[in-house]
Amino acid sequence: MPRGDPAGGMPRATRRCATVLQAVLLQLLQPQPSDAINPGGFPNSITESVRGWRSWNAVMEDVTQEFITRQVDALAVRRPTVDGKTASLLELGFDRVGIDAGWNLCTGVNGSWHDASGHFIIDESRFPDMKAMTAHAHSQGVKMDFYLNQDGLCPEGRIPGASAKSGNPHYVQDAQDAAALGFDGIKFDAGGGNDNMTLWAEAANATGREMLLENCNNGGYVPYG
Repeated sequence: MPRGDPAGGMPRATRRCATVLQAVLLQLLQPQPSDAINPGGFPNSITESVRGWRSWNAVMEDVTQEFITRQVDALAVRRPTVDGKTASLLELGFDRVGIDAGWNLCTGVNGSWHDASGHFIIDESRFPDMKAMTAHAHSQGVKMDFYLNQDGLCPEGRIPGASAKSGNPHYVQDAQDAAALGFDGIKFDAGGGNDNMTLWAEAANATGREMLLENCNNGGYVPYG
């Protein structure tokens, strides 16, 4: 399914992530030794590539809660099929909607998107109630995915060495905030500062909420340790 607006037209191609999951995710889904790190919330029930929709190709940074909610509803609505029956995209397996860049504010410490406590700052003019948004999606049977490392849109996204434990120290708070808001998956790419997937896996797993990790590294190499 093209990752454009199911309620609108086909989006133009971009150089952003063209697939929902990279091959590394399939590797992480394999059975793990008992003493291995649980890969950050991968539900054991997922045995094949997931399907859904993400906002970037459709609207880039011009994303809002109202727009995302319309996409959730577009997946869930039943439409006539070629054989005269009705079905929804959700029933066909397209069960995820993802928010990409554009949801945050760069009004934190030193122009970052984190406050003094290390928690991310939501643009409430665009997303007045993210928790209500995810709850609505869940009521429709749709899972909600998020975008966390922000592709360098704020200054902290380009901190050298941010992928190390001594770098940009927001893996834990970001994972906690995403879990508290009810998200079911979190996406990262090579543009942001926090690109260590092992640390994301540890942080996401520690929340106690199952969250799928989407590694969209734009063709670059993302370290795992």
